[in-house]
Amino acid sequence: MKHWEWSLLTAFLLSLWLCCFSSFAKNCDTIRQDTLRLHILANSDSQEDQELKLKVRDQILEDTSAIFSNVKTREDAILAAQKAMPQILETARNVIGKEGFPYSVSGDVERVYFNTRQYENAILPAGVYDAVQIRIGDARGKNWWCVLFPPLCVGAALPEEIEDSFPAEDILEEIDEISIEFVPKFAAVEWVEEIAEKIRNWNEEKQDS
Repeated sequence: MKHWEWSLLTAFLLSLWLCCFSSFAKNCDTIRQDTLRLHILANSDSQEDQELKLKVRDQILEDTSAIFSNVKTREDAILAAQKAMPQILETARNVIGKEGFPYSVSGDVERVYFNTRQYENAILPAGVYDAVQIRIGDARGKNWWCVLFPPLCVGAALPEEIEDSFPAEDILEEIDEISIEFVPKFAAVEWVEEIAEKIRNWNEEKQDS
């Protein structure tokens, strides 16, 4: 598809989006901008690799519960994650080595595209999010994700006195609000975001060529 065709398609999609889903889209965008996710990619889909992924997850969440318990904004969470990344990767390496696997591990705070996902009772819209991404070995297996900020996936590990002053209540309310919207709206979000992601990838490939 030619560049001008992509531009016209993008303009059309944006117009359709603004006309039909502007309020819902705004709420979705707020959630993307205020959320930090954890994304762990297993080496493969074998049972052993999937079990290893979950063991890495458990240890990372245990080790990072205190790190993310008191942050008030996504920006603070990102800074905390970047600072803790050597510790997070070392935790993953220790688990992998203890379990007897030869896999390497890499990771960073990155911009990652997610489809619409449900976490417990919350639904997060499709789109590009900031995420702590951990890649085990070839990173070709099924992934696991949760929300580091607001700390949904570490909430159970928080001390009671911290849990009583749970941060980012307004973001949690936003997530709850859109989670009760009709499923077709999320399908529309995902459709638009998938096309937007293809356009972003196309532009990146064009810049690299």
